Amino acid sequence: MRHNYAGDQGDLTKYALLRALQGAGFSVGVNWYLSVHDEANGDGHVRHHLEHPEQWDALDPPLVRQMHRVFGGLPHSRRSVVLLEDDALLPGATFFTEPLPTGAVPVVGREAARQAWHQQALGAMADVDLVCLDPDNGLQVASQGPRSKWRCKYATYGEIGDYLARGQAVVCYQHARRVRWAQLVPQLAGDMRAAGVAMADPGFIAFGTRGFLLLSQEPGVVAKMSGTAQALSDRLGTEGWRRLRTTVITPAGPICGAAGAGARRQAASGGP
Repeated sequence: MRHNYAGDQGDLTKYALLRALQGAGFSVGVNWYLSVHDEANGDGHVRHHLEHPEQWDALDPPLVRQMHRVFGGLPHSRRSVVLLEDDALLPGATFFTEPLPTGAVPVVGREAARQAWHQQALGAMADVDLVCLDPDNGLQVASQGPRSKWRCKYATYGEIGDYLARGQAVVCYQHARRVRWAQLVPQLAGDMRAAGVAMADPGFIAFGTRGFLLLSQEPGVVAKMSGTAQALSDRLGTEGWRRLRTTVITPAGPICGAAGAGARRQAASGGP
């Protein structure tokens, strides 16, 4: 997560999912995986829900209204993750906003700095049922190792495993890669298990290129999260959502792609 992303379409979908999971009985914490490294890009400008809220309110109408209240007309320079901690957006949630160590940390100290940051995050998230991890890009990749300056853009398998091992559910952001979601999700699950992470088969929901892994050690918890995600997807059909494909993957395997007016069941052919 970066400050310039705050309030964009990714936050709309993420918060709609987390609010739905709160409604299903989960207490929620958000570890922003806040990244403050220097990076020039134009990300964070997908804000159709603020420009035409009536076209995007099917997912969670009160949320769209509150996001428009907080972010509507807000200059780019004033965007901040802190604004997303408004209680009307995600009531009763716990937040961890400490920035990740960046490439400014000397190479020899980066692993220790990251581990210290993670331990601080674990402490902050200790009392919630479900922890949302919001790294810029998603799960770790082999090209960005523990001492990479860009490690701050990823959540590591070990970090996720620590939350799961103490009985918490995890929702982790994952940006699309160059394979279909139907390929990527089981591949990521296999990589996590190979790294020693104990977990049930994951659930998953994506809104276009923005996906969320639904993780727990307990199959029943994953099933509950997956059912909530499917119900959320089934709400869509207003004008704005016709432009954005929604994909749901359940632990059992089938994928439900929702594109506008309804949901249709497919035999593992969905994609980002």
